[in-house]
Amino acid sequence: MDVDRLRGESRRLDMNYAVVCVAIGWFSTCGVINTEDRQKETPVVDITAPIDTSVVNDQWQILKMATAHGVMTIEIEIENPERSFDIAKALTAPLVTRYSEILIYVYAHGEGTGGFTPVERIQWTSELGYARLSYE
Repeated sequence: MDVDRLRGESRRLDMNYAVVCVAIGWFSTCGVINTEDRQKETPVVDITAPIDTSVVNDQWQILKMATAHGVMTIEIEIENPERSFDIAKALTAPLVTRYSEILIYVYAHGEGTGGFTPVERIQWTSELGYARLSYE
């Protein structure tokens, strides 16, 4: 058998395996939540100012999202870094019953792509709540 041909088939198998793994991960996060059990565990989130959480807005945008092993990661680019904590709270509020940890990486306006370092990381965990880490 031709070695190059075998390598090509191996790549196809690896890609098929990756697609199946992503599909399983996607469907496993779409489970039904029993609201009676979860109401007692859901923390109250106070938002100091109204945040426009629509997908299209002028103040911030979501660049990337990923989830694995009960952790959600969100990367956002923001016009006004002083509002990052309020925006992070608004983004995490509907997710806290589904994940044990949520990480939000905040980039300054125009620095979300191109290898720039985030301005800060905002972390939420079910055990400790919110924590901020500044990269500046």
